[in-house]
Amino acid sequence: MKRLLLYCRMAGGNIVRSRRFYLPYLLCCAGIGALSYIVGFLCMDRMVDAMPGAAYVRSFMWLGVYVMVFFSFFIIRYANSFIIKRRRRELGLYNILGLRKGNIAVLMAFEMAMLFGVSLAAGLGGGILFSKLALLLLARTLSFPVPMGFSVSGGAIALTAGLLAADFLFCLAANIWGVLRSSPMQLLHSSDEGEREPKSRWALAVLGLICLGGGYWIAVVTKNPLDALLLFFIAVVLVITGTYCLFTAVSIAVLKLLRRNKRFYYRPGPFTAVSGLLFRMKQNAVGMANICILATMVLVTISTTVSLYAGIGDVVNTQYPYEIQVELNLNNYYDGAFHPADPGDGQKVYTAVLDALEKGGYDVEKAESFHALTFTAAETAKGVYTCDRSAGGNFFLTAMGFTTVEDYNALTGQDLALAPGEALSYASTGQDYAEVAVDGLSFAVKGNLDSFPISTWDATEVMLNAHFLVVDSEETLNEVFMLQAEMYGENCSPLRYTVGAEVGGSGQEKRAAYDAAVDAYRKLDIPDGVSLYSMSRQADLADITQLYGSFLFLGILLGGAFMMAAVLIIYYKQVSEGYDDRERFAIMEKVGMDAGLVRKTIRTQVLLVFFLPLMTAGVHILFAFPMIARLLTLFSLSNIGLFGACTAVTLVLFAAVYTVVYLLTARTYYKIVQGKT
Repeated sequence: MKRLLLYCRMAGGNIVRSRRFYLPYLLCCAGIGALSYIVGFLCMDRMVDAMPGAAYVRSFMWLGVYVMVFFSFFIIRYANSFIIKRRRRELGLYNILGLRKGNIAVLMAFEMAMLFGVSLAAGLGGGILFSKLALLLLARTLSFPVPMGFSVSGGAIALTAGLLAADFLFCLAANIWGVLRSSPMQLLHSSDEGEREPKSRWALAVLGLICLGGGYWIAVVTKNPLDALLLFFIAVVLVITGTYCLFTAVSIAVLKLLRRNKRFYYRPGPFTAVSGLLFRMKQNAVGMANICILATMVLVTISTTVSLYAGIGDVVNTQYPYEIQVELNLNNYYDGAFHPADPGDGQKVYTAVLDALEKGGYDVEKAESFHALTFTAAETAKGVYTCDRSAGGNFFLTAMGFTTVEDYNALTGQDLALAPGEALSYASTGQDYAEVAVDGLSFAVKGNLDSFPISTWDATEVMLNAHFLVVDSEETLNEVFMLQAEMYGENCSPLRYTVGAEVGGSGQEKRAAYDAAVDAYRKLDIPDGVSLYSMSRQADLADITQLYGSFLFLGILLGGAFMMAAVLIIYYKQVSEGYDDRERFAIMEKVGMDAGLVRKTIRTQVLLVFFLPLMTAGVHILFAFPMIARLLTLFSLSNIGLFGACTAVTLVLFAAVYTVVYLLTARTYYKIVQGKT
């Protein structure tokens, strides 16, 4: 019992004496615990079930749980490695004074148990305290009533305890292994080992430039959203690899090239700055790369989620071209047979919907109807398309679209005429065509259009290049339908007749108008083979708000976690550099350098090293912007200006926070350098 008390007193005393290192560590672990509890609470607690968007919330929060598992391991392991490195001399002294390595391992276990207990208690306390606030903010974001009551989630407590326990056990095992494989003298003198000049690893520098350039090139040249989705993670891996190489090899190579310039190097300012930066880069390269990557993650996460939430209006307008939209699948295949539709079926629905809106006294601002056929085809050569891909070879998948010139004139107010075999062409790529052929059916292009009036949003059309044709008649439209139907069979695309109406008034009035339109067309006698479905911008607005609101909430949580990790790394980097520069500061003054010049040199080095990750993160965002903008089109957000504004504001705010963190941590750094602590 006395031995246990001795271990407890020693462990507690060690933590208190090293509070400069352990206090930020405990705050970080407690923050991770609080975030883990909040995410788990939103995944598991019964109060979330009362919210209409519970399914979206749970899906995104479980994604947050997986991210927190990997994130917590990374940041707690990083902080632990820094602390144990600074304490190696202390542990070596214990060994020399008579404590066996087994006793030191037990002492470290007591220390880790105390740290775990404090972190878990503080994390759960903060998580439980702020879980209701998080639920209130989430309900506010999703525009839903706030659930009443307060509860504590046992599942979230178990999740948080298990997550922190696993991380602390791994750190304890790593610490004990490091002590067991080191001799007492190695532990005692580990911090006194002389620094060697970093070697020029030219191969690694070239690899870094290639990886960074490759990632940037993919981000800039990838135009198709589907290609961007497939290549995004490849570009991310290349940029991360290039970032680590940039700080570990490229920066050292550049500094050595500067040193070779004798006219530049052999002057008081450049001499001390370049030589000091050489060793500083060696010591802090990984930390700087980590800060840069975390900063980039914060910027990407916050800017994209804020853009999606702020652009919900644009998203809804893109996905729902009309306030009320009724679609009829006319000619279609089912049960292995072709079922033609009565051409008057579409007109019956159009008339029924308009009559219902007029009788209900709703403010109908616009009403339109048109035929459209869309399907995916392979472009084997410019203007040559086929639905048969069995022949192989090179081809580009394209979303093909067709309508009649009569419908086109009605939508645009023009009075164009087309003869059989003629067509108007609109390509999303901006290309002009003289002739277009679809499985042997040829069209002479009478005119190339700059825009197209039918905005039938579809995931396929967004991910692929789109090519729309205006043909002369419904007979030609049916002929194109039969061509693709023969190829695709039961998987063919139907010929659609769309009825769209814009209705004014409040949201409640728009929803009532939609209900009236649905009741009207359901009373019609529609034959088999003609399926109907309807969409309402107002009715589905809640679902989109739930989806993107949950995404925003998760983005804010993860962005905060990444920011917390960056602050911790910055703090430990400042402390580490402070102790290293205190010795360097004294040596420089002893060899006769002016104290003012020494301070100026060290301050310049610190500022450059500190803000280099932020500048690099800004460059990463600049090159990633085009690819992320294309990825956002998969979420129906094509407002590049909005995304650009959100990115710029996020970058400015992050830079301001980053600067504040620098000013706060710099105070600790200068106190250490001046020997005041």
